[in-house]
Amino acid sequence: MSQQPPGTSSAGAGVRRPYITCREVLEFVMSYLDGDLTVEQRHEFERHIGVCPSCVNYLDTYKSTIMLGKSAMCDADSSICGDIPDALIKAVRAARLKGL
Repeated sequence: MSQQPPGTSSAGAGVRRPYITCREVLEFVMSYLDGDLTVEQRHEFERHIGVCPSCVNYLDTYKSTIMLGKSAMCDADSSICGDIPDALIKAVRAARLKGL
């Protein structure tokens, strides 16, 4: 990862650094969930999350969105795909042929 959030430089013990911003949290949320942040970046991300309820809510919503997106994908071998009525499949195919 080429970007590094501000406030992630090594500082001596007891030195208070500013928190990264909410915007920076949003920029790094996918890298955070993928485990692609350095230890220091992850620490700064989690430090912000520890004091910002809005970002905690965003992170929870982001995780839910990913989970829902994955569950919406229909596996070709899944029995749920077989539950689609043939008439509906034919109607969709006919509409696509008509350019609708």
